[in-house]
Amino acid sequence: MLGYITADTENLKVRDFRIYNGYYCGLCKSIGDNYPEILRTQLSYDLAFFACLLSSVTEEEEITRFEHCIAHPIQKRPVIECEAVDYAADLMIILAYEKYLDDVRDKKNSDAESSSASNSRRDSTELEGSAASVLSGKTEEKSDKENPDETEENSPEDARFLNQRNESMALGHKVASSGWIRTASIPALQHAYRKACINQRGRAERIHDDLSWLHAVERSKLGDIDLACECFSEVLKTCADGIRTASGNRRKRILLALCSALGKWIYLIDALEDLEEDLSSGNYNPFIYHFGGPEKIGPKEKKQILQEGSLLLYHYLEETAADYELLDIIRSRDLLDNILYLGIRKQTDRILVKLADDFGIPKSEVLKEKTEEK
Repeated sequence: MLGYITADTENLKVRDFRIYNGYYCGLCKSIGDNYPEILRTQLSYDLAFFACLLSSVTEEEEITRFEHCIAHPIQKRPVIECEAVDYAADLMIILAYEKYLDDVRDKKNSDAESSSASNSRRDSTELEGSAASVLSGKTEEKSDKENPDETEENSPEDARFLNQRNESMALGHKVASSGWIRTASIPALQHAYRKACINQRGRAERIHDDLSWLHAVERSKLGDIDLACECFSEVLKTCADGIRTASGNRRKRILLALCSALGKWIYLIDALEDLEEDLSSGNYNPFIYHFGGPEKIGPKEKKQILQEGSLLLYHYLEETAADYELLDIIRSRDLLDNILYLGIRKQTDRILVKLADDFGIPKSEVLKEKTEEK
């Protein structure tokens, strides 16, 4: 995820703050137990929220321990252990690797455009095979091999993956030096992805397909904002669909509807915040192409984008809250209330205020008056 789902810590009770940290530390511990230690650095509170949300609709038992760690050697911290936390840890690895592939793809496309369009298309196609080859590999392969290169005989799918892995690693070092992931964690992430795909095989394949759909929309530079949002919301729905909810299908349907609305909000707020950067870099942004492309975006269009974007953001916030109110929560309700009623609303207002200041637009034209808080 993208770091937008956070609690309003100023209004968070001490007890709920400990629970919040408990999910975060539980994720950190699960990743450390099952994956290379360096990948703990990729944790975010987005995934802590997601683990909490999934756990809140299941009847599984949670265990809370108080433990030291290298980051907190003096005072013990709460660590929540449950199926939802382990599941969220697998999702983090899968999503992190997909984000890494996206960064490499963007870098390749940028380099290829300066040389030839044909090379760009070829490199992009080759990179798509990197994740697909892992997803189509043999599940019987041991996930705990020290080095997957050191097998006596690799399958064609594995050989393809290894070739593409080496190629993406070489370029990935350049991406990492100024981008999202640190160079040292790239090989660890690629190895962890293979294991996560075995743990969540069907889920990993569906996430990859959902993101491929989103990439196709972005490559086509479509100005259909609803379609782009729908693509990203499918990713979040696919992630949520992998957990067993209590009380059967009704709770699952509501959970998926909530994740759909929340996914659309995440995609839109990221697109709005990155508007100026995307105008400069030429990266895809649905708002830009909704108004005809970068060359047609001026001060008037920016104002329209912000006004239209704010209406959509508040709409999806209300839709998320409405679905949440229908969801039968088993635990951590106060924490989830804080995040879904206060935290993401605060993020929305913060980004809209910043953009209004940047574009010289009165805040009253983009901010929605707050109703009585839950």
